[in-house]
Formats: sequence, C-alpha cells, structure tokens
Amino acid sequence: MSPNLSHYMDIVIQDGHIHFELHARLLFIAHQLAGAEVPVPCAVDFPGYHRQHGLGFIMRVFAPGDVLEAFQLKAMPLINTELVEAKPIHRIPEQVARFVRCTSLRDVKVQSRSENPTPSWMRREIAFRQRKGHADFGETEARELWRKRATKGGVRHAPFVQMRSFSNATGFRLYIDRRSVSADAPTGAGKGYGLGYVVPDLSETGEVVL
Repeated sequence: MSPNLSHYMDIVIQDGHIHFELHARLLFIAHQLAGAEVPVPCAVDFPGYHRQHGLGFIMRVFAPGDVLEAFQLKAMPLINTELVEAKPIHRIPEQVARFVRCTSLRDVKVQSRSENPTPSWMRREIAFRQRKGHADFGETEARELWRKRATKGGVRHAPFVQMRSFSNATGFRLYIDRRSVSADAPTGAGKGYGLGYVVPDLSETGEVVL
C-alpha cells in the first residue's frame, strides 16, 4: 500500500436510481486529481461491491488529508444537491489485516458473444500487447485470447460505469473488478481513475475487517 494514502473518506450515494452515474462523476474527480499539473495520490474502493449487482452505494477515497479536502470541494455540486453525502475524514487504522484492490478491466468494449473478435478490438489488443514487449503477438494469439474470454464470461459479468474521455470526449464503459490482495501486491490497471491501488479492506462502516 502506498504510504501517501494516509486518510480515507466515504462518499455515500443518496439516490440509488442513478448510482452508476454518480459513481462515474466521482471517478471523474479522481481522474482530474490524477491528471493535474502536479498529480496527487488518490485511490478509490467500493466496499459494497458485488460482481453481479453493482458497485454499491459507497465510494471510499484514500489520500492525504488535504487531497481528500480537495476531492470534497470538487464534489460540492453533488453534495449541495443532496445526491451524495461526504462523511468525515479519518486516518487509516495502523493495524490492518486485509487489503483489496479495484482495477479496471481492459476488454471493456467486448460485449458480443460472437466467437469472432471485431477488427477494431483485434487492432487495439495487438497494439497493446506489442507495446508491452510481446512482439510475436499477432492475429492468431488475439483470436485465442478472445475465445478464452468469451468462454469465461470475463467482464460481461462485472459492473461498469459509463465514462467520457477527458481528451476527446469519446464515451466508453469502465468495467471494475475488486479482489482481495496482499499488502505488497503490485499496482493494477486504472490509476488514472483512482483504481489499481492496494488499500485497506474496511467494512462499509469503516471498521477494520479481521
């Protein structure tokens, strides 16, 4: 866990009918902080997460105390209209036994159950793998990966929020996975939205999970 994530704050969604939209707006605030001229550490967790039913009604934000105050300030339009409630800022307990990590899932645009991948998905996946150093990753490997994901179900059963790119305003689905990890687990995908960080596994009331 990052030593800079010293405090946490719960943002509680008050209108469950639009909770996915509100989560998206809160994630965008984390995205703004991460993309600032001087990026600041900011991690999010969803203690009410359920893979089949959604993210729950709480976004827990981990950061230094002053960053949480900045987050709350950016969320004031939602707070003032009583769409969300910002709970008090607390210091992370010193003794934490369990940790979690929320990550974004890369195959977010794969929704068809077709056995054949789309050409656009193929291009993106091959380019991504080759950038990661897998120079021999080509169409054959991409098709096999598609089939494996189609068989397992993958992100089709993970909750998502509808986001919009800050750079080109393109809409996309951000699928989110939440898993228990060790305290020294590596950072995962999604840092630009506060995801991917290892954080304490606290209950929905903010108590340490033993």
